[in-house]
Amino acid sequence: MSSVKVSGRVSWKRFAAALVPAVAVSGTLVVLTAEGALATSFSVSGEPFRATASSVSGTGYVHYGQTLSTQDGKQHYVATNALRQADIKDFCMEIKTGPITTLLKAGGGDKPVSGSNVAFIVKDFGGNGVMNDIVMGQDASSLSAVPGYTGTEGAFGMQASSITLDGPAMQAREMAAGTIAMPDFTMSVTRGGAC
Repeated sequence: MSSVKVSGRVSWKRFAAALVPAVAVSGTLVVLTAEGALATSFSVSGEPFRATASSVSGTGYVHYGQTLSTQDGKQHYVATNALRQADIKDFCMEIKTGPITTLLKAGGGDKPVSGSNVAFIVKDFGGNGVMNDIVMGQDASSLSAVPGYTGTEGAFGMQASSITLDGPAMQAREMAAGTIAMPDFTMSVTRGGAC
């Protein structure tokens, strides 16, 4: 009787480490291709993700504050920044799940990421910006520069005809777009990677 050696056992820890970021990436890509603003019943993840770019430029810009809920019912104060048309150079999204980091990159060189109705719902944000035809203090419910993106009646709102940001970096709760093209898209899963 010969004995057969069995190989190829599944390491469930490694499987989970690969599966969790993959699920997170799938969810992000679904959000990136969503049509317009997301439904109010949508729950965001408990952890924000980091996004960077060398520049963001676009036409039609709105800004207003709102609250988002996580699945556990907690409320998070965020700022919605939406562009009717956007070009994003050297885009990088960093999603951390424990020690595992998933990096999504696109739009390098002379082929930026481009999209319509692109919204960044952020926890914090920084960069150097120039805005044209800006109106600050407009009632958030009357914003009209980006279809589908208005705030609460009586709340502070801001809009501009165009905007350019150099070196933007943000901690975001959500990102959405009506349509988005991501040339030279790459995804990598690492331990401790960063944008």
